[in-house]
Amino acid sequence: MTRGFVACSRLERNVGSLVTEANEAATGIVEPDRSETGARMPLLDPLRRTMALGVVCTIIVGVVTAGLGLDVLEESLRLSIAGGLPFFGLSHAAAFVVHVMALDDRARSRALWSALATEAAVFAARAALGGEPWLGMGSGLGLYAVLARAAMLRDPVSRAHHARILFDMSVFPGFALFGQPLLALTASLCPNVLDATVIQVDEALGGQAGFYVAQLFAALPVLAGLSGLVYTALPLGLAGLHGAELARDRDARPVVLASFFVIAAVGYFTYLAFPCVGPAFCLGPVLRLHIDANALASLVVDPDAPRNCVPSLHTSWALIIALRAGRFGRRAQIIGVAWLALTLLATLGLGYHYVFDLVVALPFAVTLLGWAEGLTQRPGRRWLAWSIVTAFALTLTLLSVFTLHDWLARSPWLVRAAMLALVGLGLKLMQVRSELGAS
Repeated sequence: MTRGFVACSRLERNVGSLVTEANEAATGIVEPDRSETGARMPLLDPLRRTMALGVVCTIIVGVVTAGLGLDVLEESLRLSIAGGLPFFGLSHAAAFVVHVMALDDRARSRALWSALATEAAVFAARAALGGEPWLGMGSGLGLYAVLARAAMLRDPVSRAHHARILFDMSVFPGFALFGQPLLALTASLCPNVLDATVIQVDEALGGQAGFYVAQLFAALPVLAGLSGLVYTALPLGLAGLHGAELARDRDARPVVLASFFVIAAVGYFTYLAFPCVGPAFCLGPVLRLHIDANALASLVVDPDAPRNCVPSLHTSWALIIALRAGRFGRRAQIIGVAWLALTLLATLGLGYHYVFDLVVALPFAVTLLGWAEGLTQRPGRRWLAWSIVTAFALTLTLLSVFTLHDWLARSPWLVRAAMLALVGLGLKLMQVRSELGAS
């Protein structure tokens, strides 16, 4: 009986093929080969194409309006390869994380050993050339991942899938390559900073919270080291979350990458609108609890420090991890919340940010995350209404703080009310997002 079914199936396929050929001969229209569907699919979906277009526009804006020359990019590329900063190497390692999490279990084991061998070779080459090999840890992993995934593009059936993975892998190294020179440009574009205003806001909230965190770090150096590591390893956390979503559904919307990109893009222009350098770059390495008027009048700002405070993008990206990790169970949720908590401690204790920066980051990040998740297209427009209200309130608060700071300095209760309102709106957006099933 089994042989009879097989014979019938073969006969059916042969008849179908003859009918298809007859139709093509009669109409002149050739039906696409179903086995080549993957090759005929667009290499990038609309959301990834939008991100790619945004990257190109960002580079053009940097080159045309800010004088981002090839020498600057060449220096950034040199640092990226040679491991001049830990962030570069970890960004390359993030590419490997995305690559390996998109493989099956058997392929992951082979990829891990091959990547470790490549990392060892790159490590030895950097040491032989007189570089700092430990600072560049991860570059070999990223190099292997890019070469291995690029080789997979030869398969015409799954070429579109591998092209999308390759694009996702390039996001974090690309951000490190172009982000550093663009951040450096903020110093020349905005020679004057507004840190004195933000310090006044923090004083209205009770003082410089970074002082207490710095004291905690001094008492618990292990906590200080762990917080600093989490802060620097942010690309690994985002890559792991994105890779986990791809492992669950290979056609999943790249929400993590889209939110990462849009937060970076909007945040950069916010940096230019409200330039601040952070406590460590205007108050010195020793953080103080209170800053009096005399100290505000004599701030000494590092002229080369990037103006990258308002809002805290590290906090914004860590919020993505905390809010999206719950999709993978309670344990993942705990890890996401811990990642956020350690990031908050690092931003304050290391003197990179003020409390004001973290407060602004909450509604800022949740609003843009909802856009990436497509919540604005949900029926009822509930998210759209709340996100518009939040965006308006956030913009109004920023403009008021930086234009009416003398008046607000005499009304600290108004500053506290504004900060509470921003936190409340951010929490409300989180509630609406959860009710819509985005978490």
